Amino acid sequence: MDFVTLNENIFKKQPDNIILGNVFNCYIGHSSDKTIRYHCSSGGLITNLLVFALERKYITGALVTKMSKDNPLRPIPFIARNKNDLIEAARSKYCPVDANIALQEIMKSDENEKFAIVGLPCHIQGIRKAEQEYPKLKEKIWIHIGIFCGHTPNFLGTEFLVEYLLKIKKEMVKELSYRGSGWPGGMTINLLSGDRIFIHHYLVWGIFGRFFFPKRCFFCCDGTGELADCSFGDAWLDELKSDHIGSSVIITRNIMSDNILKEMCLLEYIKLQRITTEKVISTQLEGKMLFIKKRIKAYKAIYNILGKPTPVYKTPLINKISI
Repeated sequence: MDFVTLNENIFKKQPDNIILGNVFNCYIGHSSDKTIRYHCSSGGLITNLLVFALERKYITGALVTKMSKDNPLRPIPFIARNKNDLIEAARSKYCPVDANIALQEIMKSDENEKFAIVGLPCHIQGIRKAEQEYPKLKEKIWIHIGIFCGHTPNFLGTEFLVEYLLKIKKEMVKELSYRGSGWPGGMTINLLSGDRIFIHHYLVWGIFGRFFFPKRCFFCCDGTGELADCSFGDAWLDELKSDHIGSSVIITRNIMSDNILKEMCLLEYIKLQRITTEKVISTQLEGKMLFIKKRIKAYKAIYNILGKPTPVYKTPLINKISI
């Protein structure tokens, strides 16, 4: 993974901030639409941005993810082309998502169509690399939207929670949502029987955040979507713990994405407050995302001693066991 070359190609410079990548501006904000804000994971800004881009005809569709109706424990990446589809795809998915399968639809789209891409840092990395091989794909993507990520639990995490802890056969699940219902919200499971189960996010992440951790995620050097045009994450701050609807922390990485958010703010789609990069970093210290980045060089050294393969990066790595 050659971050040096990709940063030069995308941003025309190397990052000044080794933790966050290239930064244009940083904000805390939320959607002005209380319904979107309440039902999304944190603040509703990504959903609001996509709705705004569709309404303004900046894009004709967005690569997003929803949970399958036929197999509600599995995600479906797809191209959303209207507001209802975007709202259905809102909220985080704590399971693997093979977003690449929707890229073919983008490649086969009409000549004048443009798209937004929403993905985890590893999704954005893969798409940026694909754009180097397929110039048509690069021309089709209007904006890359990154989601902060500490790791992606494997499918066994969801099945363990449903079948082992809740004693529910997965065949009895009608709908599953990992986040929503305020902030930090929680997992909602609707059963075919009509029963509804709600599990607070802290309890869910108490399982997902400690177990079902893919080995590859131990070696991720990008927790904030450094190759995206703009990145969004939960605003885990003491002063916002009483905010039960939700706010997001935002990193814009170029003037284009920054201008879009400012336009949305002027038109009262969203509300923003400028913050420092230090404040952004402080919002993520409770989770694993920045801890992994600061330990990655040590992890790689241990695996190399054991003769096990690790990812090859072209990027500065931090050599600290703890912060």
